[in-house]
Amino acid sequence: MHKFSKKYKKICKSGLKWLEVVKVCAKIVLVKEKCEKVFLGEFEYKCDSKNRFRLPVKFKKNIDGSIVLTKGSSGCIYVMQESVFQEFVNKASQLPMFDLDAQKPLRLLFSSASLLEEDGQGRYLLPSNLKNYAGINSEIVFIGTGNKIELWAKEKWQEYLKKEQGNFDELLQGLSKYGI
Repeated sequence: MHKFSKKYKKICKSGLKWLEVVKVCAKIVLVKEKCEKVFLGEFEYKCDSKNRFRLPVKFKKNIDGSIVLTKGSSGCIYVMQESVFQEFVNKASQLPMFDLDAQKPLRLLFSSASLLEEDGQGRYLLPSNLKNYAGINSEIVFIGTGNKIELWAKEKWQEYLKKEQGNFDELLQGLSKYGI
């Protein structure tokens, strides 16, 4: 019986080590899957004469279904998966209906929003109200910002970079107030 219990302990110890390996591998897979749904990078494209555009391939592979475009900050257009936009709608619906400070930006965001489906050739039609808001002619830049994409007129994006890159360290430090 003594030999059996030694072997049993050894097997259990070995099994526990393998369980730890499996846990680590599962965490790596989860992190990898989460990272695959993150939008990263900067890509220059063009709108055609009919205001149609294609999403960068690296972004498109992370899109499940339709996209929503709406006014963004600093003159850009926010591009979100419909599911991400729905999360925003759910949070926004919790705001008090009679709080004007909350309702004013929501009016502008929701009234400018458009749900887009790609055409048979993988293009999306840029609504004219958003094209005008962003000052887009033909040259555009897509930037990944985590869970959403920003669409910029190329000239406006270059201006923004010139203005903000000089104080990059200060901007990074400002994230600490959000616990990042």
